Amino acid sequence: MGWRNNDATETVPSKGRGAGKRNGGGGKGRGQGQGGKGRGKGGGKGQGGGKGRGPVEAAPMAPPPPGFFSNHPRFAETSDVASDLQRLDFRHRLIIEANADLLTGKRVLDLACHDGRFSYAALEAGAAHVTGIEARADHTEAARENLRFHQVDESRWRFLEGDMFERIGEIEPGSIDTVMVLGFLYHTARQYELFAAISALGASAVILDSAILPRKKRAMVQLRWEKTGGPAQIWDGKRPQALSSIPSEPALAAWLTEFGWTPAFVEPPQPIPDSAGQYRKGKRIAMRGVR
Repeated sequence: MGWRNNDATETVPSKGRGAGKRNGGGGKGRGQGQGGKGRGKGGGKGQGGGKGRGPVEAAPMAPPPPGFFSNHPRFAETSDVASDLQRLDFRHRLIIEANADLLTGKRVLDLACHDGRFSYAALEAGAAHVTGIEARADHTEAARENLRFHQVDESRWRFLEGDMFERIGEIEPGSIDTVMVLGFLYHTARQYELFAAISALGASAVILDSAILPRKKRAMVQLRWEKTGGPAQIWDGKRPQALSSIPSEPALAAWLTEFGWTPAFVEPPQPIPDSAGQYRKGKRIAMRGVR
């Protein structure tokens, strides 16, 4: 895995059917030539600039067998936010299975942990302990109830309610190995501050899943005003709207690189279900950083 010239990452294939190719000449993945068009269609020349990641095209194939969340359907009942089971199964293969080496035996911090779905998945993947931080009281309590329902030893997890930037400062440096930041980075405008706080914990690995600005070859963010009232929106208990920003893929890699993690794009497993179409269209990606 590596990062070159601040505009390209190497590719880690995920553990799914039909996982994409690593860097190399030809094919539909990212190639190694200079000054090309980045990831996208047809023999991309990749690393020296270009148009960024395009849609992920996949050959038709049979749907995968039911996955982790299909076998744990309670999480489709405790929240209606992005709770389609096919989408959750796909994201489990992309986020948990593809990063098992960063989770097994590790002390994990799950930021914006929602109802504990990926905290539980990390524990089932062999994490030694998971700490979750969630701003909303109802989601925090749902996370606790979900892990108790699945009879996970309470010595292996804890969930903290409150503002993420305040709560993360309460965690003892050196007590976290891997940080998961899933579905959150486009709900804040304070990304640099967040990566600085994660770095201060001494975490050796970061797992990211985020909406992005597609086809952007430069590190940038797009600012926007976001409503705060809904369960899938930015949390702010004082204002009806707050500033957030959507990053480009190079911005994600740049933040990781700034704090010493080597970034790598995680190739989405195939097939990608319709409910996870943002990944197919290049509007959402998973990435990991290791140091």
